[in-house]
Amino acid sequence: MSLYSYVPAGYSGHLVNVEVDCRTGIPGMDIVGLPASEVRESRDRVRVGIRNSRLNYPASRILVSLSPSDIPKSGNGFDLSIAAGILAASGQIGRMPTDTLLLGEVHLRGEVTGVRGVLAALSEGAAHGVRHALVPAENLDEARMVPHVRVVAVESLTDVPAAIERVLDVRPNQNDSH
Repeated sequence: MSLYSYVPAGYSGHLVNVEVDCRTGIPGMDIVGLPASEVRESRDRVRVGIRNSRLNYPASRILVSLSPSDIPKSGNGFDLSIAAGILAASGQIGRMPTDTLLLGEVHLRGEVTGVRGVLAALSEGAAHGVRHALVPAENLDEARMVPHVRVVAVESLTDVPAAIERVLDVRPNQNDSH
């Protein structure tokens, strides 16, 4: 499963391809691609957030690859893309559009909260073909400023399956509040 996230760098930043693979092996999660400590810590936030949202955290060996691998990844905005990637790779949500950018921090109870740099992230994404975005509800107004990107807000991980369905089901260039 492959999605996009974003790492800020000065006045701009870089789109990051987030790939998730669930496979047999000793259960656990590895994150590769130069993750900073706050990105590596998302393993625990995402695992507990998924479980506390009454979703199934797979008893699999999970590999999360953040590419390009030569750019350091920092910040708390990767949590939502990692969580959605796990849900998709484990078959808990359906087909995920490949032109989707996800940003948000996941808390232990499964809430998704705002992050910095949403406007820059969606602007960069739109310039590179991103047409859909899932963002925290508190970042919705900022995200709506970017034309030609369908924005859906989520407040918790339990909102993600329905948000993906809305992304797939509705005409492009519309924005949803939830």
